[in-house]
Amino acid sequence: MENKNIFPFLAGLIFSLHVQKAHASEYRDSVPKIDLHYMISLSGNYTRNGYEQRMVSTNNYITIQRGMVGFTQALNYQYSVLKSPISAPGMTFLNELQMNSKIHLNTGKIEPLIIIGYEKSKYRSIINRYFTILGMDYKLVSTKSNHFSVILGPSAEAASYTDGTDYDHLFASLGLRGMHGLDKHKSKLKLYYNTYFFRRFNENRWRYQGVVTAMYQMLKPVYLTVNMNFSEEKINKSDFYRKNTGISFGLTYRM
Repeated sequence: MENKNIFPFLAGLIFSLHVQKAHASEYRDSVPKIDLHYMISLSGNYTRNGYEQRMVSTNNYITIQRGMVGFTQALNYQYSVLKSPISAPGMTFLNELQMNSKIHLNTGKIEPLIIIGYEKSKYRSIINRYFTILGMDYKLVSTKSNHFSVILGPSAEAASYTDGTDYDHLFASLGLRGMHGLDKHKSKLKLYYNTYFFRRFNENRWRYQGVVTAMYQMLKPVYLTVNMNFSEEKINKSDFYRKNTGISFGLTYRM
């Protein structure tokens, strides 16, 4: 009698464990994948022709992926003070902020996306700049250790400068982004880049901006990071070119 009663009990236990396992698998699939990148760099003193520069920069982004929808929020900030040998207080030389939000759909080799961005720059005399890109991301190479894609689409932009000029125009935009494993195992040393080029339709007004990052894995979540930000533009009607390039070093934590 006891043997007859134990078989239904075991069958029910096995069924219960199978259901719990299925629920656990569904829960793991529903939890968003998060990639967090944060870096801050405090520089030393740079001296040239008697001028001393002190700089702090931070470069960070977060990527959240759930189902077909992906979201990325990026922020780059640089601040530096330039001090001359004859003046006691320092002068703010760089106060550079760049940030953008991207939403895309994972639909395969070609993905629709929208990017909304903002930037300001003391060095480039930009009070505020707002822009948006509505386009497509063409994945030309997509493997575990190598990725390269091209982003194409129109961009609407509005900006104001410290000299009193402003504009709101439509631009053609081209974006290049990628990731490449550089070491033997394609996992310890990686190179990332994300660059955008904007050109106004039927007029020689253009600008570009980008970031290149090399990351070496020291521990599983911690990377030694070298980061380069660069930008140049010829949009303002003064025909004045503005370039800005900065290199920073730091540690990155990735979840």
